[in-house]
Amino acid sequence: MSTISKLEIRGIRSFGVESGDVQKIKFQSPLTLIVGQNGCGKTTIIECLKYGLTGEVPPGTDRGKAFVHDPKIFSTVESMGQVKLMVTDFTGNRVTATRSMKVSQKGRGQQPKFETLDSVVTMENVATGEKTTLSRPRAADINNEMCDAMGVSKAIINNVIFCHQEDSNWPLEEPKELKKKFDAIFGTTEYNRVIEKLIKISKEYNDRQKEKAGDLKLLENIKSQAEVKHLQLQKVDKAGRTNSL
Repeated sequence: MSTISKLEIRGIRSFGVESGDVQKIKFQSPLTLIVGQNGCGKTTIIECLKYGLTGEVPPGTDRGKAFVHDPKIFSTVESMGQVKLMVTDFTGNRVTATRSMKVSQKGRGQQPKFETLDSVVTMENVATGEKTTLSRPRAADINNEMCDAMGVSKAIINNVIFCHQEDSNWPLEEPKELKKKFDAIFGTTEYNRVIEKLIKISKEYNDRQKEKAGDLKLLENIKSQAEVKHLQLQKVDKAGRTNSL
């Protein structure tokens, strides 16, 4: 069974940005309880777990601008944030993703800018001690590695395991939207997309077949007319030779 082993948070929401402000959590097996007063950061921990696995910022953060520690608090122009998450997969090997980001405020009256920085994924084989590091990988590669380590899809992580409290009412959505969610959770989205593509290709081939069949029929008529003309020409030619004799 895959488990979440460790989490480090720095510069996220109310967590400080300095090196001494790094908060580390070592999760216990089989259960870890996160308790505390309102506003102490319980939800932020869950948001960081989800971000570490999928790279998606929580809803209501203006596309990440409110996810990183606000630089205006310390009158700075930018604020750095980092989430480091270690997952132990079902084979016992460890996969660690380090995702960094920053929010910058260039001037008064300007909107803050959120941007993701270079991320690192480290895979450790516990049996051999060998470590493999992917520096500056694509975001999709990080997401795939973390989802593979967890043994579940990104849709299950987003909509089931770490579903944000603001999105927890999705089972009550309209049937069309609900179907999209279930298609993603059960992995039928790609299947449906392939089926739609096959139907489209099949229709195109059927249309081409009908078009070619029409062309073939036209050519057969032309061929028949040509054969008739050829026979008529032969008769005229033969009659002309007979008369000349």
